[in-house]
Amino acid sequence: MTVRSNKELNRAVLMGGIFIFMMTFGAYVVGALSNLWFFQHTGQTAVQAAGGNLDTVIPTFIAAAMPVWFAYLFMITLLSAAMSTLSAQFMFRKALGRDIYQTVRNKKEDLLL
Repeated sequence: MTVRSNKELNRAVLMGGIFIFMMTFGAYVVGALSNLWFFQHTGQTAVQAAGGNLDTVIPTFIAAAMPVWFAYLFMITLLSAAMSTLSAQFMFRKALGRDIYQTVRNKKEDLLL
């Protein structure tokens, strides 16, 4: 990565720090609030309501607490995020391959001259 100045680097560190804090804090808040919601509505903890499987706590919460249309919208959003990530990874591989190929090819041409 190239950064033009220390000012831009400091700004990126600040914004990245805020983003990381929000994502980590959000995970803890969602976990605690889903536990509270399950306890109020079922009298069980979130893990008990999900049948003891930690991986199904959030899907169980979405299915129980949200309307059906929200679950569909949520799944479409997850699918679009996955497709966007996959597209970016393919483009990165292609760009990296092209950069390496051009660098090697230009060095060979320089040697021939």
